[in-house]
Amino acid sequence: MRLATTAFSLLLLACLPRLAAAQGAPAFDERYYITAYADVRAAVARGTFTSGLDHYDRYGKAEGRSPNAETIPRAAAAPEDKALPFDESYYLATYPDVAGAVKAGLFASGYEHYKGYGARERRNPNAHFDERYYLATYSDVEQAVAKGTFLSGWRHYDHYGALEGRSPGPGGAVAPPAPAPPPAPGAASVWQKAGVWCVTAANFSTDFHGGLATSDHFSWVLVQVHDGLNLVNDAELRAGWIDRLRAKGISVGAWGVQRTDPENEANLAAQLVQKWGFDFYVADAEAEYKYTSPSGAPDPVAYGRSARFVKAFRAAAPKVTAALSTYGRADLCDIDWQAWRDGDFSYLPQTYWNEFAIYEPSLCVDAAVKQGWRRDRVFPTIGIWGGGQRAVVPAADYVMDLKAAGQVGFSVYVGEQMAQGEWNVLGQAITAGLAVP
Repeated sequence: MRLATTAFSLLLLACLPRLAAAQGAPAFDERYYITAYADVRAAVARGTFTSGLDHYDRYGKAEGRSPNAETIPRAAAAPEDKALPFDESYYLATYPDVAGAVKAGLFASGYEHYKGYGARERRNPNAHFDERYYLATYSDVEQAVAKGTFLSGWRHYDHYGALEGRSPGPGGAVAPPAPAPPPAPGAASVWQKAGVWCVTAANFSTDFHGGLATSDHFSWVLVQVHDGLNLVNDAELRAGWIDRLRAKGISVGAWGVQRTDPENEANLAAQLVQKWGFDFYVADAEAEYKYTSPSGAPDPVAYGRSARFVKAFRAAAPKVTAALSTYGRADLCDIDWQAWRDGDFSYLPQTYWNEFAIYEPSLCVDAAVKQGWRRDRVFPTIGIWGGGQRAVVPAADYVMDLKAAGQVGFSVYVGEQMAQGEWNVLGQAITAGLAVP
């Protein structure tokens, strides 16, 4: 969450599609294409292709890849692999998030998802090949995949590994992953409840704003505690700000802006959570974590910061409830989403409809599912701060869209600037089921 509108917009515009339409052909969206197809992105970074368009003209069109988000790709049949072929039925049965995305028309097939995302996410292509086992067992293959020489360990096995006598798995068939355990009866995650973000604690009155939060059924408040390695709101926290909110029955969490030092920033975040006894933590990772830099150039170092931050944070705070906050349209921003999911982070997309029409909350939720997020781990953050660049979007409009999407659980940015009437509208929506009271 970075409130300065101009800076925010410049970062966001780096995520928006740039169209290069060929005469008589579908518009080609370079940003969409390299985001949708991880193998192409890696090939461009290596210099194998000059751009996504170069790949599309030479191979992608013939392979049935989509040139933009609006064009539905034709169903691409999995190749007849000599060793262990891709199993469409297994893939959809094993990964229900993909099955849901295919059913919704976001992918033409499971294989289409695998090419664009599943391979990078180390998903298994069939019941007999264990991607994670293969890469962990054969470090030379893992390095080749990291360099982009092969799309996945499975591709290496198909071309070389089988002939070399390498093992596709620890014991033959690979069992589908166990589903996540259901929540205990009557239990609800903090994200299924309603929360409000705070940037400046001195402007968020624990009496006035805290009273509004209580009377309008908000369950939690999130306060910024660091920007990179710099402390934020430390004086107010030392003056008892957290305790005064908790006295009103409100849970208090922390959030911080991630910059370019993921390990140290993760350790600082974990230390602050422990020091102040915060109930949860949210990492705000934006431009510094995207594969595509604001200038448009590929930045694999930035892309790798997600895995580095998550690893360090979970080593220091393995049981802390946590979430990722970043750009609202996950399909337009090439962050390493899988790293955050692997670290048990939920996703709080910044659905700032007041800034850009494409950030309508329901569209953002659909985009998150397309990127592999489970629907029950996505909780939009709506933007209400007196009007963004596009328009003033009242709470009532956000409520209507969230209800239509069947959302349960949301948060608001930013509490200290939200009018009392907006608090009341959201409070009524909470009691009507938009969040768990």
